Parts: sequence; C-alpha cells; structure tokens
Amino acid sequence: MQFNTLFLDPYLWKLQVGGKRLVQKARLSGAPIDGVVVSAGIPDLEEAVELIDELNDIGISHVVFKPGTVEQIRSVIRIAAEVPTKPVIMHIEGGRAGGHHSWEDLDDLLLATYSELRSRSNITVCVGGGIGTPERAAEYLTGRWALAYGFPLMPVDGILVGTAAMATKEATTSPSVKQMLVETQGTDQWISAGKAQGGMASSRSQLGADIHEIDNTASRCGRLLDEVAGDAEAVAARRDEIIAAMANTAKPYFGDVAEMTYRQWLDRYLELTIGDGDSTADTASPGSPWLADTWRDRFASMLQRAEARLHAADFGPIETLFADAALLERPADAIALLLQHYPDADTVVLHPADVPFFIQLCKTLGKPVNFVPVIDKDVRRWWRSDSLWQAHDARYDADQVCIIPGTSAVAGITRVDEPVGELLDRFEQAAIDEVVSGNGQPQPVTARRQGRTDVTGPLSIVLDAPDVLWAGRTATNPVHRIAAPDQWQVHENRTASHPSTGARLELDGEDVVLSVPLSGTWIDIRLTLPAVTVDGGTPVVRTEDAAAAMRAVWRSPPASTDPTRCRR
Repeated sequence: MQFNTLFLDPYLWKLQVGGKRLVQKARLSGAPIDGVVVSAGIPDLEEAVELIDELNDIGISHVVFKPGTVEQIRSVIRIAAEVPTKPVIMHIEGGRAGGHHSWEDLDDLLLATYSELRSRSNITVCVGGGIGTPERAAEYLTGRWALAYGFPLMPVDGILVGTAAMATKEATTSPSVKQMLVETQGTDQWISAGKAQGGMASSRSQLGADIHEIDNTASRCGRLLDEVAGDAEAVAARRDEIIAAMANTAKPYFGDVAEMTYRQWLDRYLELTIGDGDSTADTASPGSPWLADTWRDRFASMLQRAEARLHAADFGPIETLFADAALLERPADAIALLLQHYPDADTVVLHPADVPFFIQLCKTLGKPVNFVPVIDKDVRRWWRSDSLWQAHDARYDADQVCIIPGTSAVAGITRVDEPVGELLDRFEQAAIDEVVSGNGQPQPVTARRQGRTDVTGPLSIVLDAPDVLWAGRTATNPVHRIAAPDQWQVHENRTASHPSTGARLELDGEDVVLSVPLSGTWIDIRLTLPAVTVDGGTPVVRTEDAAAAMRAVWRSPPASTDPTRCRR
C-alpha cells in the first residue's frame, strides 16, 4: 500500500510525514505501507533526502515524487543524485492530468528531460496525465511515442493508471459518479483556467492551485467562488448568488445561525452531517452514525453550549446532560433530552456570542465540516476543503460532488464496474502485444517481483521480497535484515547461505525456512509462500511460527559477559 501526501498542504504534510510522522508510526506498528507518494509540490533537496533516508530505514522503500514541470523534474533528479544507492520513483504527470495539474504537455516534459532522467540509474520513470487507453500506454512503455517527434525510442518504466480506474468495480466511487464518468467525453484540447470544454473544467482547489474536474453543478459553484475568493466586498455583493449555487451541491451553506433557535441549530447540524443515516462513506466506525469522531465531538460541544445558555443558573458550572458518550451515538435522542429539560430551546434564538463560537468550532482540527458555516472572504476554502470524499457517498448525486478525472483520459472510461483486474490485464496485454510485435521474446520468471535473475523457485521469492507479513503485521523481511539479497550464496536453488553470519535458507516442502545462529543455538523462522507471492505478494510468517521463533530466542543461552572474551 502506498500513502499519498500533499506537500502543498503544510498542516497535512507535518501531520502525516513531518512533525508527527503518522505514516512512519503506522509502518512501525505493522501497517502494510511500503511507499509514500509526495504530490502537489517537491520538497527542497535537504528535506527530500532526509525523508528518503528515514522512510527507507523503516522499510518504506518506494518513495515517489510527482513533478509536473521541467524544473520540478530536474529538482527530483538532483534529489536522486544525492541518494545514488536508493531508488527514487518519479511520477511525471502532464498538464492533462486529473485533479491538481500543471500547464505543460507530457511529451514536452519528457523530450526536455529524458537524457537527464536516464543519466541516473536509481530513477524509475512513470508517466501519466492523458493516458486513458491500453494502446496509448503501450506506446510509452515501448518508447514508440517519441518517433512522432523524430527521436529514437524513449521507453518509460511505468504507467500511472488513475482516471481509467475510477469507475471500476473495486473503486468506491458512487454508482451515479461512475455513470457520469462513462458519459463524460472529455477533450484533447487545453482547457483555459476558469473555463469548461467537453464536459470537463479547469478550476482552483482550496489551496488556490489549478484543478481539473467534471463540469457539473459542483464545478460551476467552484468556479463562481474562484471569482470572489479572498475579496470580502465581492463575496458580500454576490452573497445570495453564492448561497443559491451552494444549495445544489454536497456542501451547502449552513444557514444564518444568528436567526436560528438552539433546536434549529442542532437539527440543521444533524441534517447535514448525518441526514437520513444512509451514507456509504467508509470513514464511519461500525454502528456509528458519524463519519468522523470530530463531527460527533462538535455536536457534543453544541449541546453543552445550548444547555449552558438555557440553564437557569447565571454563573458557575452546571452538570451536563451529555457526559455519556453512548448518548452521542443517538443524536436525535440527545436533542430530545435537551428539549425535555430545556423546552425553551424551541424558541430561544442563539446568543450573539454563539455565532462566532460556532464558526470557531467548525475550524477546530479534525475532519472539516461538510457545509459552509459562514459566507466570508474565505468562502472558497470553506467550500473546497475536504470536498472529494462525497463522490464516494451514494447519498449525493453525481451532479452535487467534485469529480476529478483527467481531461482526455476520461474518454477511456467506457464501462461501469469493470473489475480492476480485467482493466489492468487489458493494459498489460497491450504492452505485451506491442513488445512481441517488435520481435520481443518472453522469458520465464518465478514471480513478477524479479530481483536476482540467477535464482529461481521459492528461494527467489524470499530473497526478492522486501517485506513479510509477520503474525499479521507488515515487517521488513528478516532475510534482508541479515544481508542484501545479492550477498546470499545460492546452492542449486534449494539452499542459500550468508557466509559472514552463518544464516541459511532451506526449502521445506513449499515453504522456506530461515535459520539464524544465536548463542550456540539455531533460531528457525518458517516463511510460507501463498499463491499471491507470484504476483508480488509478501511471504507470510504465521502467528504460530513467529511465536515458535520467539520462544527459541528466549530459550537461547545469554551471551557471555566474561570480560576476557570481549573484543576491544
């Protein structure tokens, strides 16, 4: 699994891989993360090198940068030059990519930098942004795309299949969004900023960066907000127009809080956050109506604010009705309890101080609210923040949500719910056909993950796998902890040994056993090879085998503490 992080968003960057390092902590806790994709910007040289070193040290070996300009590509080349023994993956996206995009053509980017890219052997070049069909992908993999410009073959190493997979069976996009993707024809032409063509549009994200999206009601609302973003006077002058535009999207205006009663305020919050309780978003905890804990926590703060205002006491603490967390999981019951004790909640309008309180509450850290609480100069940021998950929630219609395919690749989506395996098979087969038609000869391999070409069979799989599933948690392959794959001596593809440590690998039926000498005894670790290892899956150390290995470690005699036997 690869984790995508936005360098352009300072808060998320620091939270995920910077200061708090949630991604690194997750990997160390056994999460199956083997790659980090740095998108929406390139870190400076020193920061990028430190990140690569840190991630590689904990087993995240795939570090990816996504340049969209010539200068960004050269920045990544400079990064790769500083870590010549470590792999650096580059996802080069042309300006026709979905979501955040540049204004540079993919072919122009490659023509300007191809020789520089190939000067660094540790760079893997993948491309995307406008590649929506298997046939077009094959042209880039074989390098035939360059012939049209009078150049020799310029093959790349991989293709980014993004837009083409948005309507697959496994994609969590909602049924109506998948259908809209099929119906959107797209365009091969550039779309000017703030304009629409071929069912696609170019707008701006909450970060103020250019973004491609389907031209629907949500997109048109976004482009209206682009016209007034940051201008308080312009926002005020078009306030009614803005509210009307938002009303038909998945992020409407909350309403004029200053005119609401406390009950209306609470009811409106539930209407927008929970609705009929039929959300299909995958962020909710099982059995909870809330899509995020922070949405529930804000509701609790609103309830307590209401009871504090409505209580007969003029000062001092009061005992809250809402200390029971289980009650918050039944929000309608919580409001009923408030009304039972404070019937005035039906008629009392919010205190003026509670209006800014609510706005500040909506700004608290956590999942952003799914509505716009105030129409001010930051209205675009309010509306655009966290505005992509709604395309995966069937309670919203496709016209209400932001959908971000590539402008030309979207034309390659012709079927709803195609199994992603079939989609990838089509891309792979087109590449194979292209190679074979050029007199390429297929070579037998043990598995897709091919490292040492002189080793075959189960030993090859174990030596080439960077990770194992250790008692249900992803961990660095213990074989790699002992030594790099090329430092193991393989004997007739049945055994392997590492001379300096004495560790050995041996076939045992369909399994491989790693034996490590420790304090005069041997620690055996059995690695099971499920069928998925042929396609790049990880070997497995079952819970009982991991436990047996750990018991052997505990039983091993302690190392000698005799000072006469210690080396200086």
